[in-house]
Amino acid sequence: MQIPVSLFGVAVALGLGACASQQSSPESAPEQAGARQEQPLASDASEATYHAMLGEIALQREMYDTAVNEFRRAAELSTDPDLIERATALAFAYERYDDARVCARRWLLVEPDNYSAHRFLALIELRADDVDAALPHLRMVREAYGAHGAEPDLGLLALLLQEQNHAAATAAMQKLVKEQDSAEGRYAIAALALQSGQLKLAQSSSRRALEMRPEWDAAGMLLARTLIASGEIEDGISQGARVAAATDDPAVQLDYGGMLAGLGRYDEALLQFEAVRAEGSRENDAVRALALVSMQVRDFDTARKYFGWLVTTGYYDEGYYYLGRIARQQKVYDDALVYYRSVEPSEYFLSAQIEIADIFLQRDDIEGGRQHLEELARAFPDYAVSALAAEADLLAESGDSDAALALYSQGIAEHAEASELRYGHAFLLERLGRTNEAVSELRAIVADHPDDPIALNALGYTLADNNRNLREAQKLIERALKLDPTNAAILDSMGWVLFRRGREEEAIRYLRRARVLSRDPEIAAHLSEVLLATGARAEAREIYESARREYPDSDVFEAVAAQFDS
Repeated sequence: MQIPVSLFGVAVALGLGACASQQSSPESAPEQAGARQEQPLASDASEATYHAMLGEIALQREMYDTAVNEFRRAAELSTDPDLIERATALAFAYERYDDARVCARRWLLVEPDNYSAHRFLALIELRADDVDAALPHLRMVREAYGAHGAEPDLGLLALLLQEQNHAAATAAMQKLVKEQDSAEGRYAIAALALQSGQLKLAQSSSRRALEMRPEWDAAGMLLARTLIASGEIEDGISQGARVAAATDDPAVQLDYGGMLAGLGRYDEALLQFEAVRAEGSRENDAVRALALVSMQVRDFDTARKYFGWLVTTGYYDEGYYYLGRIARQQKVYDDALVYYRSVEPSEYFLSAQIEIADIFLQRDDIEGGRQHLEELARAFPDYAVSALAAEADLLAESGDSDAALALYSQGIAEHAEASELRYGHAFLLERLGRTNEAVSELRAIVADHPDDPIALNALGYTLADNNRNLREAQKLIERALKLDPTNAAILDSMGWVLFRRGREEEAIRYLRRARVLSRDPEIAAHLSEVLLATGARAEAREIYESARREYPDSDVFEAVAAQFDS
């Protein structure tokens, strides 16, 4: 239908508010989608355009539910694949999967062989835990990769690694490989199984991939990582060493060096990176790795030399940022400020600005730090929330907890969806001993985001750390771990809650896995404390002292240190 121009403003004013009621319920959407597919492919271009315009206006006004509703309606009325693609992508991005399914099915009516439409439908069905419904679409995606000369199973792996439902993605790949076996398919199963925490499957599949392609470096390194994740650390290192020694690919050799560094075997990692640097083809990457490891072992002179070299080769922002960190750790604040201020907008920019504010704090110039962060927010609106959170942290660190809490509350009122502020507020309340309020805040976040592993873990860990509602805490952490099985922080939380429940041996298994995945000092402190509780004093001390050398300024070791001193 044609909308008279004179009525357009009225339609916008009235339509945007009314459209929210048009959203289908999760229960009715699939049935509706099926019914629409059986109807003739009809369209009304002018009305579709009108609803798309309403959708764009809603987006500009940050009325996201309304935007999805309008774009879905536009898609249902259109035969324009670009418009339908936008509607599908928008619904998917805002996790309105039933709407995304309707739009993607409409897209396939218009373009039956469209790779992207099948891709969206595959992911939608996997998120609904319907592997069988996803399979036909995954087959089409697989065929599309093959038709364009790519390795189908590795292309499919790249897609499935993005999927939130790791278990469903793994199951889907297993079914596809049963239909058409290949080394690449087995590799894909192994990679997905490792991501989903199915370590036995990851091992068996990576071994099978190697049997089918014995000289395949990627499969060999995947097996090494799988062995390490399974706690077979020496076997994993030996496997990685064999692959690195037999290949002339510097990327694989760098990967092996990174594996060693991740396990805290820094001397061996440095030797590996030096060998790659000497070879010459990946010199910048090798020097970067040498710089980071040198900084980790607090060899600041060597790290400074390497980061300075990186600056001369074009790694300006990364180089200046880490030179700033070195200067700050050595308390040479004037030099640190020069380096941090040399960092331009990039992935390092925000961190550099927050570090500058912290230097103001170290110099007892709280107002200077706040002013810097407020100027940052004005100049870079995309960083406004992070700047506000940093300002609240600055106030808290200065001892003005009331002002910090007030600023968090103000920020949450202005940015209701900003989880960064809500978490910061909750954690500050917990630090102040206001545990009930902290738990209430975290419960509210979980209620808003029931499938967010970070939210589930934050609530579960807070309960566990305060020795409260331990059964509930464990269930929350179990849900988080199911959603993100290889997250070191969640594995640490699981170990900690099991320890709190008196299940020390189980706790140690989780904490060891977390320690393999992350050198975070808190994980080391937890593992040391639990080992002490089981009488493994020598191992506990070794882990504790190693972590203290890596993180001498960390305050997470107080509890375990007191136990060693007693």
